Amino acid sequence: MHSTIAVTIRVTRTATMLLVRQGDDEMMIARLGPPTWAHRHALFRLLEALALWFQARLRVVLYAANEEVASSTGLVDGLGLGVSTLHFEVVRPEGARRRGRRLRGVRGLSALRRDARRGAP
Repeated sequence: MHSTIAVTIRVTRTATMLLVRQGDDEMMIARLGPPTWAHRHALFRLLEALALWFQARLRVVLYAANEEVASSTGLVDGLGLGVSTLHFEVVRPEGARRRGRRLRGVRGLSALRRDARRGAP
């Protein structure tokens, strides 16, 4: 059985950063434009596509600069709570581990990686 696929998303007014991990290993990193540049369903559909790709339900941890930015992602409901679908569950966050394999190529991911560690089960 595969370990859970965790997607950590950090959204600000200027960028959307994603880190996809399976256990301690990084599977994908991405730096996208702000959610206001994209179609309102784009991030939602991207997560559905990743769930289909990995053939697993994703655990998504969403960090947003503020509630306005969070709601622009389409991943929270009117009360600011994360949505839950067949393909993924979004949570908004409130030990000794093996250091996993890290991908290279996108700069400025230290805050995203820190969020991924905090959002890990």
